[in-house]
Amino acid sequence: MAGKVHPLVCALFAAAMLGACTQRDTNAGAPAAPEHGYTLDLFAHETEKIYLVRSADGRAAAGRVTADGSALMDAGAAQALMPQTLVGDAPEDARISIRAPGFSMQINAEESAPGADGRARIDINAGGHRVFVDAEGEGGEGRAAVHITGADVDDARAFIDDADGLSAETRAQMRAALGL
Repeated sequence: MAGKVHPLVCALFAAAMLGACTQRDTNAGAPAAPEHGYTLDLFAHETEKIYLVRSADGRAAAGRVTADGSALMDAGAAQALMPQTLVGDAPEDARISIRAPGFSMQINAEESAPGADGRARIDINAGGHRVFVDAEGEGGEGRAAVHITGADVDDARAFIDDADGLSAETRAQMRAALGL
């Protein structure tokens, strides 16, 4: 089973990915990676996870995790199945908005109802990178949509390599499809 998605896990994932996206490799001998050329998407719910990586030059790769395992998925089909946000308006119980030159963060959340884990929508923009998370807990359908832009080749590789539930074979196929 792909497992249930908790909004706090998605928020922590977003913060970690933003941190990873803002760090740069300083190895002088390493080939230059294209800056800000990848878009990384994850859509997860109780029974499956879909990972989609797209490059600026049009290459794309997708992997799908279900209770039966993982497999490479047609990137166009994955994109068609992947919402940028969950259905419904942004939660309104709690709102936080922080803006500074080159940085913005907006958090909308709703408190948990009895037997539910609530919902959170987080949007962080910093240094040419964007991390957007829309997640709801077990009381809803336990699902999340994560959208990251401005990622470089190292971020794309790490997103694939750290994808929960993807087999080594599926990861290798995704990296090969993207030329990583």
